[in-house]
Amino acid sequence: MKITVLGAGAYGIALALAFYRNHNRVTIWTKLEEEKDELLAYHENKKALPGIYIPDDIIITTDLSCIQKSQIIVIAIPIPFFRDTCLELKPYVQENMHFCIASKGMENHTNQFAHEIFQNIISTSHLSILSGPTFAIDLAQNCPSGLNLASISEETSMIIKQCLESSVLKIMVTHDMIGTELGGSIKNVMAIIAGMLEGMQQSETTKALFLVEAIEEMKNLIMAFGGHEVTAYTLAGIGDLLLTCTSTKSRNFTLGILLATKSAEDIQNYIENHTVEGYFTLLSIYQLIQEKKISSPLIELLYQILFQNHNQKELLTLLASK
Repeated sequence: MKITVLGAGAYGIALALAFYRNHNRVTIWTKLEEEKDELLAYHENKKALPGIYIPDDIIITTDLSCIQKSQIIVIAIPIPFFRDTCLELKPYVQENMHFCIASKGMENHTNQFAHEIFQNIISTSHLSILSGPTFAIDLAQNCPSGLNLASISEETSMIIKQCLESSVLKIMVTHDMIGTELGGSIKNVMAIIAGMLEGMQQSETTKALFLVEAIEEMKNLIMAFGGHEVTAYTLAGIGDLLLTCTSTKSRNFTLGILLATKSAEDIQNYIENHTVEGYFTLLSIYQLIQEKKISSPLIELLYQILFQNHNQKELLTLLASK
């Protein structure tokens, strides 16, 4: 199968390698000429995924017309650039293409999820969402992993699952697109809170209390947005939440530690130099829960701590009183 991955960051490369190992013909597209030149010269993204070799027969290009030769298009573009990529993609779309969104988060000025942005620009029923507890480095190194694949199209689910699943990568199929995408976005917000608890040197007991409350809040949000309750207990829900909330590999978890231990200048520098999806997702999800009058105490308090100068210790009081 011919597959194009849009995005040459850490997750895009990791997914490209996962497809490649299953004997698919893979192309990686990047919009940046300098990024393409580096990948071709070193067969490695030294900044995003150092030490991970990209085989010679994976094609690297900046020509978006490359998708015309592909059956599966995987979109692993950061949310701030997702809409522009879809607009550029639209002229090349063909009816027989299957699309897989691997981007996580929400667009700030519209408060839309990635699949909503996509569907507003490109008309297709062959759309899927890929989400779950996989750090790019682990996926790239072929560690045993699992992902949820959500689509309303049985054909799309079957084709992508066959091309991606392997003896070390489990693909669990679901029809709950909004729940899957919401879980993959909200876990980044919750990871900031988990990092704060780590930075505040809270006990394992307190962290366990937080994780239970975070899962419950994620479940309630998924249901409020029209998703399925069970999604909260899948790889895209509790699985992704546990991974992101317990590891310093997570940029969101690291931001939370910085919030509890570093100066405002250090925190701002980190946000400006790293893709911290949870920080930007928080801005959008907070607005949505206010508009829809959905109770989400952890998210509301994190927003107040980050943007309204509330004391971080209020988090401990909230956890004990919920």
